[in-house]
Amino acid sequence: MLYAEVVNATEIASKITGVEVDGTKRTMLHTTSRDSGGREIMTMVESVPLAPRATIRIAPGGIHGMIEGLPATLHRGDSVRVTFHLATGSVSAFARVADYADVDSLTSPRKR
Repeated sequence: MLYAEVVNATEIASKITGVEVDGTKRTMLHTTSRDSGGREIMTMVESVPLAPRATIRIAPGGIHGMIEGLPATLHRGDSVRVTFHLATGSVSAFARVADYADVDSLTSPRKR
């Protein structure tokens, strides 16, 4: 899974059109919802709107990145380059590799 915050610091609306994680097969954007029976459903999305001066949380229970082909050589504490493709260009940053058990503490708004 890929979790992050994407900030549009401009006055121009954009959208996230894709994401890449170096060394992986592919990364897809999904959204999480619940069906009428309360089961969690993940649905792939083509893009995510990014309003001017807005922040999008890519986090558990909402929009998130699904990574396929994650290299076995990545370990907790390593960094990996993540590139977000936007309608207005692309931006890269390094993300820290974490254990899934640590996700709640790392993505909680009050812990950032």
